[in-house]
Amino acid sequence: MDIDRRTTLALLGAGVLRANLSAAQHQAHALKADAKAYKLQFFTAQENDLLDRVAEMILPADDHSPGAHEAKVSLYIDLVVANSPE
Repeated sequence: MDIDRRTTLALLGAGVLRANLSAAQHQAHALKADAKAYKLQFFTAQENDLLDRVAEMILPADDHSPGAHEAKVSLYIDLVVANSPE
């Protein structure tokens, strides 16, 4: 898979280790393609549910765009945290 600049910058900006960048980018593309197939890497299912609810409170859906829940923000956070330094 080719590394695209936009995803690379987003992952690096979020704190993903450079050593993990290729794997994280592949996971980000897989998440974007099929969020239902994503396997949590860092958070438990219960923690992810809580994170999903909190993210939706911060970024709720409105007339112009979907909220954090529909955008699967909690899964993206899981991916970034799993590939970030301790």
